[in-house]
Amino acid sequence: MRRDILRRLAGHRYLLTPGFAGQDGEVWVALNEVAVAFVDDELVMKALSKFQCKVERRFCANDLFQLMSAMAEAAELPSESLDTAQIENPFVPRAQQKSESP
Repeated sequence: MRRDILRRLAGHRYLLTPGFAGQDGEVWVALNEVAVAFVDDELVMKALSKFQCKVERRFCANDLFQLMSAMAEAAELPSESLDTAQIENPFVPRAQQKSESP
C-alpha cells in the first residue's frame, strides 16, 4: 500500500505544478492517504506536515522530494534510488506547457 501511494504521488506530481495546482486529481488523493498509511512513521509524518504547510502557499520541488524520500524509506525502497532531477521536473502535458509560455 505504501509503495502504491508513493507511485501514485510520483505519477501525478505534475498536478502540483503552476497552472495545475488547485485542480482535482489523483495527487490530492495520494497526499491524503499518506496520513493513514504512514501514520506510524515519524519522519514521513513530519515531512507531510511540513509539505502541507507549504502546499497552501508556494512550495518548491525540493519540498515534495523530501516527502517522497521519507516515504520511499518507510516503504523499504532505498531513498537514494529516487532521482532528484526526475522528481523535480515532472513530465507535463504539452498543452499545459504552451499555455504557460509568454
